[in-house]
Amino acid sequence: MTYSEAFDKQAPTLSKYEDNAFLIWATGLYLDEPNLDDLANEALTDGPNDKKIDLIKLDTEQRKIILAQGYYSSRKIDSAPENKASDLLIAATWLLTGELAQIPPKLKNIIRECRDALKSQEIDQIDLLYIHNLPESKNIRKTLEVIQNDVNARIATPEKDIVVIAKELGSNSIEELFISRHSAIAVKGEIVCPAKIYFREVGPNWEAAIVSLPGSWLHELYQSKGDSLYSANYRGFLGASKKKKINSNILNTAEKEPENFWAYNNGITILTLAYEEGVDESNNPVTKLDGISIINGAQTSGSIGNLDNKKHNLEKIRVLGRIIKCNDLEITGSIIRYNNTQNQITSWDRYSNDTTQKNIANEFRLFGFDYSLKRGFESSDSGLSIQSVAQAILAFRGNHLDANAGKNKIFDNEQLYKSVFDQTKARHILLAFSMNQAINQVRSNLRSIPSSKLLPIQEKQSSLFSYLKFKFFLLAVIGNSMPTLTGKRTEKNEVAICPAFARDNTIELIIKEMIPAVSLVLAHLTTYFDGKDVYNELNSSKTAAVASAQVAAIIQSIIDVGSIDSPPLAKAVCQS
Repeated sequence: MTYSEAFDKQAPTLSKYEDNAFLIWATGLYLDEPNLDDLANEALTDGPNDKKIDLIKLDTEQRKIILAQGYYSSRKIDSAPENKASDLLIAATWLLTGELAQIPPKLKNIIRECRDALKSQEIDQIDLLYIHNLPESKNIRKTLEVIQNDVNARIATPEKDIVVIAKELGSNSIEELFISRHSAIAVKGEIVCPAKIYFREVGPNWEAAIVSLPGSWLHELYQSKGDSLYSANYRGFLGASKKKKINSNILNTAEKEPENFWAYNNGITILTLAYEEGVDESNNPVTKLDGISIINGAQTSGSIGNLDNKKHNLEKIRVLGRIIKCNDLEITGSIIRYNNTQNQITSWDRYSNDTTQKNIANEFRLFGFDYSLKRGFESSDSGLSIQSVAQAILAFRGNHLDANAGKNKIFDNEQLYKSVFDQTKARHILLAFSMNQAINQVRSNLRSIPSSKLLPIQEKQSSLFSYLKFKFFLLAVIGNSMPTLTGKRTEKNEVAICPAFARDNTIELIIKEMIPAVSLVLAHLTTYFDGKDVYNELNSSKTAAVASAQVAAIIQSIIDVGSIDSPPLAKAVCQS
């Protein structure tokens, strides 16, 4: 399947985003983000005066800001319009220095949060993306290089070590990305490694060789292949920022003690489909690889790849290399998994074989739901996956601040991970997830209303959703309000979708059942923020409890006077 076939398959569900459907799909692929509705609701800009920003995302986990321009053509033409690429410079200018008073309210809030993240040195990289479905163009590449240099010059200070990347994601690049999501080895074809084999080992369905790799070759390989080298690596290269201690240490060794690099460094592991010894034109020994993915040592190869080869003698750098050949898919999966989990990684992948997760998946199957333990863009058709539920569970239980800190915070902190998943029933997860998706739907419905037709309360609600941290705050308030919403005494960690309701309904119908409760809480929560500094309120650990008490009291009074027949979740939700 090609990327265009995959997009066409999903196009009907993305049609609600109209001209931005391809932009959202491709950005999800680029970020390895499975929940495209979440991404669209958070990152798409709407309406006129968008300051040339089609999409903006603050990714605190990857310490990135992503700005994107999108274009989609139903006709086959040679290249995308260059003016859309030039618009990225305008977009970056508004992000960094534009007068906030001149920016529409919804966009202003996210730009404010991005600037705060830059100021507090929580951002290492800004990605300026031109995303389209046409062939890449030399002229566009040159335009983006100029933009990249310009923005780099603007933000370069001794205190801030931020990398700016301006990139064209056209049909070729997107196809490579798509292939890398489906194959352990994205870099295909023959790769000649200028190193001889010193030692071999053979196992069932695999072979391995030990080599000593020249730093100059690793530099050239990274410069030519980039992130495609890490298609089977859970983390990829995290950047050469001084804030990243591991990579900073690698750079210091490479720059100051290149002759000791081999002894100081753990080396890298390369996965390939086949390898053989040979010689080059000068009769020097080489090792020929059939495809390559660096499955351990992304930080080493990436750091060397980012060295200035005009300032540093890369010939002095040698790196221990282990080349593994395997064509057995099951064994290959285990090789990748174990090589990626020798050291702690900022990823939920290391929990994919956790007994707790397997039990949750088995429990979901009893109710007819697929719960995926895979990561990324295509983790689950239903959207239920280990990575999509963690923040929702945490927020539903009241911890919206840690939920907003990102998935990696949960999976990097064993105690936090256990607090989310240990002793957690599948039906409780289903409740938190479906409520989270219902919030997305309510937000999406608001977005679909032209601004000129929004009622005053809808304008306030739409404004609240423009704050990145509001969604999980709302989910926390809903979780706190469950006794009122269900008409039953419930515990936040145990309340769940009722067994029969889970068994008799699809995920779509369960989400639909949650929407009235979301709308009811949102309507009364909106009045809570009247006259308050929303930004500060959302960053307080006390606000959710205070707001929940007020909202629950109002909803209970509505139920008591008979304005609504029964609590909105009485039928679907019960104590597990």
